[in-house]
Order: sequence, then C-alpha cells, then structure tokens
Amino acid sequence: MAIEISKVSKNGSALNVEWSDGEKSNFHFMWLRDNCPTAHDKDSRHRMFNILEVSTSIEPKTCKINNFVMIYLNSLKIFL
Repeated sequence: MAIEISKVSKNGSALNVEWSDGEKSNFHFMWLRDNCPTAHDKDSRHRMFNILEVSTSIEPKTCKINNFVMIYLNSLKIFL
C-alpha cells in the first residue's frame, strides 16, 4: 500500500503533514525554502540564493494536495 498525504496545515512557522499511515511530519518554512529544488543549480548543485537574506517570516500563500503537496512560498513552488 502506498503512503499518501492525507492532510496539510500551517502551524506557526511550519507546515504539518499528516500521512495516510497516521504518521505526522513537520516542515519549517525556512527548511522548505532551503531544500526547494529551485534553490540549487541543477548541474552544479550550487546554491542559487543566500539563505541569510531570506525573511524569517516567510510562509506559504497556498498549499494543496494532489499526488504530492504543492506549496507556494512567496513566488516559489515547492513540492513534497
């Protein structure tokens, strides 16, 4: 049986994810920004931005569940 995301909710400065097997995960918005696929060059894996210049008050504009979670964090799309 494949484990899927059953619920996503914002909690302060983090995103709570509930999985179909009952497990729960918590992803801090700064961690999501830092680990976004667009944060690094696809070939060199060089970081494309300075994490120290990112506002500590970032938060998703929207979150929705498809076969994955798509998060719009400022102008970025982040997938879980």
